[in-house]
Amino acid sequence: MVRRRITARLGATVLALAAAGPLAAQEPPPGYAQGVHIVRPGETLIGITRKYLGSGDRWADNHRLNPQIADPHRLTPGERIRVLLPAEPRVPTARVRKLAGRVENRPAPIPWDPARRDDLLLERDGQRTFSRSSSELEFPDGTRVVLTEESLVFFRRTGAGLAAEPQPRSVEIVEGQADLEARGLPPGGAPVEVLIGGTRAVSQVDESGKAQTRARRSTEGSAQLMVYEGAGEVEAAGQRVAVARGMGTSAGPGGPPAPPEELLPGPQTLRPAPGSRWDFNQPRLYWREVPGAVSYTVEVCRDAGCGELVQRRLGLTGTSWEPEPLPVADLFWRSTAVSPSGLDGYPSTAVPFSVLSDQGDVTPPTGALSLVGRQTRVDRTLYADDEVEVQVQLSDAQSGVEKSVPLINEVERPDFQLAGPWDPGPYRVSVRATDRAGNTGDLPAIEFVVDGAGPGIEWRAGPWDPRPDLSPVPPRKRRRWLRRGAAWLEWSVDALNWHLLVLEPGPPKMARFLERHPRLAADDFMVGSERPQLLLRAMADRPLTVGEHTLDPGDLLRITALDDGSGVWKLAVALRRGEGQAGGRLGRLELTSTDALGNEYRLALPIGG
Repeated sequence: MVRRRITARLGATVLALAAAGPLAAQEPPPGYAQGVHIVRPGETLIGITRKYLGSGDRWADNHRLNPQIADPHRLTPGERIRVLLPAEPRVPTARVRKLAGRVENRPAPIPWDPARRDDLLLERDGQRTFSRSSSELEFPDGTRVVLTEESLVFFRRTGAGLAAEPQPRSVEIVEGQADLEARGLPPGGAPVEVLIGGTRAVSQVDESGKAQTRARRSTEGSAQLMVYEGAGEVEAAGQRVAVARGMGTSAGPGGPPAPPEELLPGPQTLRPAPGSRWDFNQPRLYWREVPGAVSYTVEVCRDAGCGELVQRRLGLTGTSWEPEPLPVADLFWRSTAVSPSGLDGYPSTAVPFSVLSDQGDVTPPTGALSLVGRQTRVDRTLYADDEVEVQVQLSDAQSGVEKSVPLINEVERPDFQLAGPWDPGPYRVSVRATDRAGNTGDLPAIEFVVDGAGPGIEWRAGPWDPRPDLSPVPPRKRRRWLRRGAAWLEWSVDALNWHLLVLEPGPPKMARFLERHPRLAADDFMVGSERPQLLLRAMADRPLTVGEHTLDPGDLLRITALDDGSGVWKLAVALRRGEGQAGGRLGRLELTSTDALGNEYRLALPIGG
């Protein structure tokens, strides 16, 4: 009789709601939250309301949340309906908060079905993730469970001591890995139990109400527990081991847990830097090596906790990784060092970065080389001194420049210093640059010849009359040099290449002049003169010695500056008085040849008469 009255009241309420028109989805009443219940076989709206609220009286509120329900007595198994949830949950649930990729629920006894956000998983329900997939679930007390890719878990309550708990405190890992994190719970609150095969592990909050652990079933079937915050405990094969913060342990199939070992620190992340923005979709990730690590795991996610996985790579032995093309999005990445025992160290702090383009970077860096320092061009050849510097300008608008290596005469020379000093000889210099996407290219090369030596000086003595090739010295210059005691008798045809200096050993006027003016320099012989020459003629009535040469009266000493590199810039001569005038000794003739780069060669020839 009572059942007929309830059914009659329910039918009357349904008719009244139907008469009022189509149902519109509403917000939950104050003091209530809402989630998404997956309908199981034989369930009705009033029965579902009773499950979560302890009474079916508010079934009409649940009906208002689900205007698509035509008959609250007939619900389709697998259908998702919104339900009111009390502030103090009565039913152990795990709410799906985040999803990435392919994730499926198994709401027992219904077969596997694609998971959706806000799904409520109950005791004995399961969830599995596939490649490049992840899920984040939340218990009513705020504890998070993050499943990474290729994982399979079930939610259970085991033991009489847990039967009265309002949340599923036991997670069974059949495959893969689960991260558990709690914040702000009462110290000593109910632990989360993790079952991995025949191993039982516990994650317990510390005095600050925090807990963070990672539990995993390896491909070999061993159970692993890593405690980052809070404390833990592992029991297997009749033995129990306490695991303190910063420690981890593992238990092989059927074996006892190993002694806890210290976890490796989180790697220092380098690039992408926090807040960096990338104009292409494959930025290479870099981190510093962690001593003792045998490999690294790197993750790229849409959130800092990696509840929404984008890509994940295991077993990296280097300290960089280039992911496959990433989506245009604000992302995070982190790296974890793995110890020789296979335990994960602390994950690095998640680094936020942004991908702004869906295009890959397929072009290498661009730039130019420039030569800085003393240099000159002769015809088509560029000459430089041995202290020049090759400056490099590189740019890459997308991924940025990763490294550059000098190319010297087509050979990579990583340690070559482009700032000199350079050995003499020809050079073809370029730079091979690589961007962070791995694109490599060579900059346009520059070619030059290093000329680090001054022009050589040659001389030849003997009778020779250059007059057919010379023109007279202008009278003004002739008078000036005659007053100085030296006769500069001839001037060259082109006013550059030939100077004729006539020396008379030891006249009083010359001696007095040298005392007052110790240096006499001929005019500069500028570049463009391939063989600038200076002619010295002995005018005395006795032989004149210049170095190893003896000039008879009327003989000429022809001095020539030669340079096979940048060319002669000038040839200068200076007469210096010797010690005393005995024997008519004049002193010495100092010659300086300078090339276009400023390299000098000096020669001193003693002069006597």
